[in-house]
Amino acid sequence: MAIDFPNSPTTGDTYTAGDRTWIWDGTVWASYGNFPDPTVLKVDKINDRVGINNTSPTVALDVTGDAAVSGDLDVTGTIAGGSTAFPTTLDSGTMPAIEALQAKVGVDGSAVTTSIDYQLNTGYRYHSTVYFTSSGTFTKASYPWLRAVRVTVQGAGGGGAHAETTGAGQCSVGGGGGSGTWAQSFITDIASLASSVTVTVGAAGSGGLYATSTAATAGGDSSFGSGTAYEVSANGGAAGTTITRTGASTGIGGAGAGGGVGDIYIRGGGGSAGIVIDPANPYSGSGGQGASSLLGNSGRTNRANQNAGLSEGYGAGGSGQGRVQSLTGSDGRDGTAGIVIVELFA
Repeated sequence: MAIDFPNSPTTGDTYTAGDRTWIWDGTVWASYGNFPDPTVLKVDKINDRVGINNTSPTVALDVTGDAAVSGDLDVTGTIAGGSTAFPTTLDSGTMPAIEALQAKVGVDGSAVTTSIDYQLNTGYRYHSTVYFTSSGTFTKASYPWLRAVRVTVQGAGGGGAHAETTGAGQCSVGGGGGSGTWAQSFITDIASLASSVTVTVGAAGSGGLYATSTAATAGGDSSFGSGTAYEVSANGGAAGTTITRTGASTGIGGAGAGGGVGDIYIRGGGGSAGIVIDPANPYSGSGGQGASSLLGNSGRTNRANQNAGLSEGYGAGGSGQGRVQSLTGSDGRDGTAGIVIVELFA
């Protein structure tokens, strides 16, 4: 039989016919025995939406109130924030802010522009490294999340001495160049760093030139923030010296680099003295070998009628040359340049 429902009902109105009751949910008359109160569960059949404690759902599932999920929650879209903002600190009992989390673990740290005061871990976390192979400037503002730096400075190596062109009965021997000092500091007072810190990378010492009798040169000094309270610096190594004479000859090796400034530093080593005992025998000696540094190796020496090897890496001294009688001279080997390494910690 047809049911004559009331006209113009109001949401929540009920109507009983026989032993059944219906309720007007704002759109249709729903069987009251099969559906809960529409103010609790609203089914919007026109827009295919469901509201829980929400009579005007605006999305597929619109919930007003808390939700408890006992299983997994699989979200493939974007989680949009509401009116409650994430906290910006890791205060006890609060949820970590996204920026704070980035700063702690080094994820996209370059995007973080706010100062993070976190309390879960008072240590430092490695983020990245900046290498200076030429002089420049360390700009603190480029790393707003920065909390500490470990600065390693290597002075340049000195050049090896050349061997002169020799006459009958002569020997010419060049000593090896000294290596540069190595220094390192761990700096945690980031506030004390200037906005722009001057970085100087020592130039490699040049090997001596036989054609013009040009002496070898010393390696340059390297530094981070020279003249400041946080200075880290390392001296370059000295150059080798050439000696030419009739009979046996000894070339003088360059002295190791002098001191440095830092939490710890290791002086550079001295270049070896070259020596030739018999002007007629190229196997009786060689030029002096350059000194190796912590970050570089010197080239090997050779008998006194062949050339020494090239140095490599950073801060190594160049090797000197040796010549027995009646041979054309040979240029000394260059040392290697210094380097400044800045490791960044969040």
